[in-house]
Amino acid sequence: MESKSSEPLTIGQLASKSSIEKVVLPAYPVIDREPSNSLTLANFRFSDYVKAIAIPSVMTTAYYIGTLSESLMFNIIYNTLYNNIQIGRHKVTTAVWAAISFPAIYFMQYDNVQQRLKGFRENEAECQKNDQQPIKV
Repeated sequence: MESKSSEPLTIGQLASKSSIEKVVLPAYPVIDREPSNSLTLANFRFSDYVKAIAIPSVMTTAYYIGTLSESLMFNIIYNTLYNNIQIGRHKVTTAVWAAISFPAIYFMQYDNVQQRLKGFRENEAECQKNDQQPIKV
């Protein structure tokens, strides 16, 4: 049985300890260990908003165009067989795709902002905004 030491472990000792989950030290300064919703939203960059809107817009447009050609081909075949009844499934599935992709990409950007606040991504702008000295890596 090992004797228990009353001295606390240093960061280097914690990082070298073997366990199920290794201790990961952030490469950039930590602004907040557990950023709140309001702090995260306050630190969104313009590029985060552009990505949150542009990526799902392009994906939804591509999905719409891809399913439109398939739907048109299906309607041509179906109309020759069954008295000109139009079936437009691509509009409904595109709406479902948009309802899934827009929030998913937004939450992905939300997570990127939280990672910057926790110090796991480049956060020089956030350091200046929160009056902290950025570390040059």
